[in-house]
Amino acid sequence: MALIQGCNTEEITMTTLGEAEAMARRRVNAWTAGAVAIGWVPGSMFALAAADVEICREVADCFGVKHWSAEAVSTAVGASVVGKVVAGEALSFVPVLGWAIKSAVAGGITKAVGEAIIEYFRSRSPYQN
Repeated sequence: MALIQGCNTEEITMTTLGEAEAMARRRVNAWTAGAVAIGWVPGSMFALAAADVEICREVADCFGVKHWSAEAVSTAVGASVVGKVVAGEALSFVPVLGWAIKSAVAGGITKAVGEAIIEYFRSRSPYQN
């Protein structure tokens, strides 16, 4: 049994890889909901792309991975940055419908990147099934 830091400094006891994965997925889903909620705001894609680094940190914590390199997950985060900025900012010029699509794109990219990050850290976790 390992003790890890959860969100908002609450301590959570992890006993299995499955529990760690469930917690990581909850974190990714929360970030995805946030991306959908603010994705329509002009300029938000830059902030959301930067938030992907925080997603990496939180998911790594869920899986008990203490040391990791930003370069190791940079492909997923880099794809997220490009996708969110290009698609999102282009859609900012289309009122209402474009903003709704922009939020959906932000959420979809955040979820996809989060799932890739979960797989990356799951394979490096010290936890067992």
